[in-house]
Amino acid sequence: MFDLKMIQKSTAFLQLIRFPNLLIVVLTQYLVYYFVFVNNLRQVGLETQLNWLEMTGLVIATLCIAAGGYVINDILDREIDRINKPEKMIVERVFSVSTAMWMYTGSIVIGAVLSTYLAIKTSNLPLLSLYPIAVLLLYLYSKYFKKSFLIGNWIVGFFCAFVAGIVWVGERGSLGEYYTTQISLLQPVPPWGYLHQLMLFYIGFAFFSTTYREIIKDLEDVEGDRLGNCQTLPIVWGIEKGKQIAIASGLILLSIVVLFILKVLFFWDRQIILIITLMLPILYSLFLTYKAKTKADFHKISQFIKILMLLGLVMLIWLA
Repeated sequence: MFDLKMIQKSTAFLQLIRFPNLLIVVLTQYLVYYFVFVNNLRQVGLETQLNWLEMTGLVIATLCIAAGGYVINDILDREIDRINKPEKMIVERVFSVSTAMWMYTGSIVIGAVLSTYLAIKTSNLPLLSLYPIAVLLLYLYSKYFKKSFLIGNWIVGFFCAFVAGIVWVGERGSLGEYYTTQISLLQPVPPWGYLHQLMLFYIGFAFFSTTYREIIKDLEDVEGDRLGNCQTLPIVWGIEKGKQIAIASGLILLSIVVLFILKVLFFWDRQIILIITLMLPILYSLFLTYKAKTKADFHKISQFIKILMLLGLVMLIWLA
């Protein structure tokens, strides 16, 4: 016989840690690991610096950071959530604050143990230093910067870029071997190789697409944020100025795609596909932002940019 209360609590827990978002983290890291690194390294007879078990440890450590960030955000954001989304509150309504704090502490400890083990096992000290930085930034975001002018938007953008970037850090040694091998095989390899440039493009894309979306979300939630004494961009500078900054972020995102097409991607068929899948949707989102007036309009744009972010990941895998 099923325990209905237990099922409800399990469902609430998955909502608290944003389970769909965590699945995207897992998908992103494994796809980057396999298509960008494993696939290319094996073509020249090399292996990745992280084996599958170690990569899984890295993924779990990242999940611990993300899940912990979501939990502490809901703990510290209860007053605003009572205004913006009272029906979706998990902390207080389903779990007590103390229980949620234990969840947060447990996730951080598990992630710290895993990141320390991986850093020592692979002799990769940046893996050790990046974990506490990410945890601290997400805590400061929830405690202070979420309510501040732009800094909170940049922190969320940093973390989204970090999801793929940490795999790049973990495999930086293997990429050096890859290019050395390519040169020994008389393959034309630029000083800053294609895979490096591709990863740099995606990290920039992830950062600015997330920043763009976070500003749009601030525009969507401006009513509740104002009652919560937040100092977000649209509250400090107004809705119209907030829209202008959002559009500027979108234009930077567009310029990153254009720069990659012109400077790195020399195959015309791939250029056309990238224009269709990324450039045109970005332009459409900018048009929607310019025309937006209501909370529903901004919500629609936010969901559209989320799809755009997924398209960016698909393009990374395809171009690798």
